[in-house]
Amino acid sequence: MLHSCQLYLTTLCDASCEMCLVKSPKPGTANHDAVMRNVQGLARAGVRYVDLTGGNPLMFEGLPEAIRLANQFGMISSLTVSGPLISRRGEDIFGLPSQLQFSIDGTPAFHDANRGAGFYQHIVNGLEMAATLRPGRKPAKLIFTTLPGHGGNINIETFRSVLALARRFPNTLVSVNPVFGGQYSPEEERLLRWFGRQAYVQMSRGKLRFLRQGGNNAKNPFCRATSTSAAITADSKLRLPCYHRAQCEVPLEEGLANALASPERREALKYQGRLPCCEGCSIWCYMMPSIASLHALRFAFPYQQMMVAGQGIRDSLLRFCGQYWGSFPNCHPMK
Repeated sequence: MLHSCQLYLTTLCDASCEMCLVKSPKPGTANHDAVMRNVQGLARAGVRYVDLTGGNPLMFEGLPEAIRLANQFGMISSLTVSGPLISRRGEDIFGLPSQLQFSIDGTPAFHDANRGAGFYQHIVNGLEMAATLRPGRKPAKLIFTTLPGHGGNINIETFRSVLALARRFPNTLVSVNPVFGGQYSPEEERLLRWFGRQAYVQMSRGKLRFLRQGGNNAKNPFCRATSTSAAITADSKLRLPCYHRAQCEVPLEEGLANALASPERREALKYQGRLPCCEGCSIWCYMMPSIASLHALRFAFPYQQMMVAGQGIRDSLLRFCGQYWGSFPNCHPMK
């Protein structure tokens, strides 16, 4: 059953992130009316979670209206941002989404070297805005992408810097995001597991185990990208079986419902996770809905309700424990 959507609003971006997989030979921004129609179509299709993404979604002028419409239909709206537009547009936007997240790569110097000069300060500005604009609502979250190997960011200095930033703002959590396809050494895994035990930090050890086991197995696929998620491009097409491993696209001029019932999608459902390009894949925006959907089927419980309830309980516990347990400067790596 379709539960979530990655709704691409633009392929334009003002950052130069080394690990980004969204590269387009034809950069462009979505049509405002098409985005609004697609949000309505997602609501009619029963989608409960919509990730408004890009590129840099802040480069889409109609972003506030798209978020409001998703909220109006009772969907969970998620927005992850980075870059100078945070300071320019944050006041009008950051109070709107159900989930607001800021991408961070480490220390100010590392973050700016990876994304662009001055980008770190805009994250700080955005967190300050979010603290003011979201009183009584779920606080913003820092998405910390971990990069393995020489020149990466898996070290104590980086961990201290990221967590120190989070602790400047009430109840802000750090969510550790292992980079897609990352190959972590035993020492890097040890450091990540240690960091994941710190107050105000959330990390899935299952992600590390999934990467260690080689990601998706095309012969016995874990991925359910096509059945659980819809990937809609900035030029209003349903990309199949997913955005990053697309084999075909179905235009949405005749509506999302027709595209979901199309022969192309029915065929994609048969080979989701089974293509040669699916071997070893670990793109979390598809893997996490896949695992949640598999467990939801086991317990006959709606996927998105389970996912959101689990996140809410986990985040509340992390914030509670953060007030009473574990001062980071007094923690030390495991022996």
